[in-house]
Amino acid sequence: MTDNKDNDLSRRDFLVYSTAFTLVTGVATLTDTLANQQQAPGLGLLNSGGHTIYGYS
Repeated sequence: MTDNKDNDLSRRDFLVYSTAFTLVTGVATLTDTLANQQQAPGLGLLNSGGHTIYGYS
C-alpha cells in the first residue's frame, strides 16, 4: 500500500517538476528571442508574434 502511494507521489512530483522546467525554459527562450530582435532585425517577422503566441502582452 505504501509502495503505491510513494509511486503516485513520485509520478506527480515528476509531472510538476517537468512542467515547471518546461515553463522556465519557454520563458528563457522567449526572453532570448526578444533580446535578439535588436541585433537581428531581419528576423523581426519571426520574433514579433512571440508574446501573442504565448499569451503575454
